[in-house]
Amino acid sequence: MKTIKLAGIVWEVLNEETGLIVTKDIVCKKAFDESNCNKWSTSTIRKWLNGEFLATFTEAEKDAIQGEIRLLEESEINELQGDERIKAFEWEGWMYWLKSPYAANSYYVRCVNPDGSVYDNGACDGRLGVAPALNLKSGILESLLKRPETELQKLRKEFEKLEAKLDALESEVSE
Repeated sequence: MKTIKLAGIVWEVLNEETGLIVTKDIVCKKAFDESNCNKWSTSTIRKWLNGEFLATFTEAEKDAIQGEIRLLEESEINELQGDERIKAFEWEGWMYWLKSPYAANSYYVRCVNPDGSVYDNGACDGRLGVAPALNLKSGILESLLKRPETELQKLRKEFEKLEAKLDALESEVSE
């Protein structure tokens, strides 16, 4: 999967044509809505994503965003079902929020289980992860993907691979 770095965060490219990207990792755990409502337009998570979280972006990064920072839709996850990319969203075994409400109950919101299946959960549950998604303006993603890698970026990637190997070895030893 192709990745880019924006606001100091690694993002995975889901759709090059639309510029859709999602964070590689969960950025935090938060309730979808502290008032336990499944309505995206009034949710506290929407306010946080487009307020406090967006404030961590530079002005140039903010200008590159088309629309608002959001969560993935259930339909976007469904398109990935059976695709190897869905495995990339099994962040640390935590469930994470989707933007989609659960139609049968105004308190429930759709979420993704660690196995990649879509489920629902109470909107006020603060134990679920947040994986921000956004669309970059036309041409921005293409230019970011074409940037040559710096030596420091190459070293960081190699370091991350070594860390992953070390973690795997440590877990084997502890079993």
